[in-house]
Amino acid sequence: MGTKQTKEAKKTSPLTIDTSSQVDGVHVGESVRNIFQQKLCDLPVAKDLLRLCNKISIFEVNTFSTDQMFSYPNIDELQLLNYRIKDLNKEDDDIENGEDDIKFENKFTRVIHSILTVLVQEIESINENRNEQCHTCCTNGNHIASLSCHMFEKEVNLNNFQSLEQFMLNYFGEESPVVTVLKLCNQSIIAPAVIALKKQLGQLFRYKDSGYWFIDILINKNGGVTVCHRRKERVTSHAFDHTSHSQSYPSLPSASQPVSLKKSSVSTTALPKPKNDISSLTRKLYTFEWRLYINLSPSTLTQLDSIRLELVDHLDFSDSEILYSEEERENIERIFFEHANGFFLKFDRDFEQKVLDRKRKQAKK
Repeated sequence: MGTKQTKEAKKTSPLTIDTSSQVDGVHVGESVRNIFQQKLCDLPVAKDLLRLCNKISIFEVNTFSTDQMFSYPNIDELQLLNYRIKDLNKEDDDIENGEDDIKFENKFTRVIHSILTVLVQEIESINENRNEQCHTCCTNGNHIASLSCHMFEKEVNLNNFQSLEQFMLNYFGEESPVVTVLKLCNQSIIAPAVIALKKQLGQLFRYKDSGYWFIDILINKNGGVTVCHRRKERVTSHAFDHTSHSQSYPSLPSASQPVSLKKSSVSTTALPKPKNDISSLTRKLYTFEWRLYINLSPSTLTQLDSIRLELVDHLDFSDSEILYSEEERENIERIFFEHANGFFLKFDRDFEQKVLDRKRKQAKK
């Protein structure tokens, strides 16, 4: 009888949106590490390299820090080391003699070849700076310098990702720093962060992938390598009224909210109540950018050193279908960044202890 009353009480109690959730950095970090530790053939590395190669940029940096409060380098001021499709349409003295006049079967042949070549060259440059062979890139006496684009195309069928995957295993090997870096450049590795952000923001902001996704590989001459995923999400509705006047755009409740919540008033401590639901209306409101930095241990380049999730500190209203006033934009940004939070953590003893504590806590449930 008591149980039944409890259930009924829950049904009639006022519903509240929890807007105070934080990204669980330990959970994201542990998930990313578990994915990273999988074998190459168990991850979509080769498949996503074919799909994302034109979004990958490799830069050499001399002052980039992996500390929590570092300032991300201005990409426009750095020299791109690898080729992308748009670069191949220009005259370039660095292109191999004669090959620029020959059509490749797959247009991404030179792009992928340049990514592999630059990674080997930059990692070997780290070895030279340290005066030691601390990172071995290739196996069985192979060397990327002797592998031209045409030889690469003969060995690899880029219309079949499994062919590229097998080439990477045969030429570099599972433990190669080249493979290690590329294991951080795929859809699976960012999935924990994508899910965590949805859990954090989904009750207030309905958003979708804007199609903006770039991957920067930053190679520090001191030995560190950082892979940064830069993504933008397009907000199509938000579950709050950003202005006091009655003609303001009525926002949609999040899809994650139950139907009963959409029809009732919503109790929050920091936000006005949502306005009427117009479920047939979604618009381009604004975009926000987030970045996931994954740092490899400088000593081995085969282990993770730290991870950081950052939200860029402004919203982009440039292509909004709603003409917001300056005051409205400021209010929206204020509310967004009150509830959007990132994290930074090192894969150190403190992290291992937190993971252990989590497992013990879960075991008691």
